[in-house]
Amino acid sequence: MDIGSLKGRIAELWGKCTERISILSFEQCLSALSPIMIRQELVSVIIPTYNRANYVVELLESVFAQTYREIEVVFVNDGSTDETKALLEAFRYRISYFE
Repeated sequence: MDIGSLKGRIAELWGKCTERISILSFEQCLSALSPIMIRQELVSVIIPTYNRANYVVELLESVFAQTYREIEVVFVNDGSTDETKALLEAFRYRISYFE
């Protein structure tokens, strides 16, 4: 969502809140707006590896199980000769992979 759309959505929600101000408290209005107003920063998770196929799936499942959602995962394979690359194939749409 671009900033103009975001501002418009906030104004729309605020208008709905103020129309019903006798019913909703300010805290309730703020609570309704807060998911839109709070912008989480992107966190980069950079994972270097060499021959750690036995850990990569569990590691990535742990990263993706976090409650913080604004993440990017960069996996750097330093010439592994085991099954690391093949196992990471299952995550190809969720990670950036470099050799």
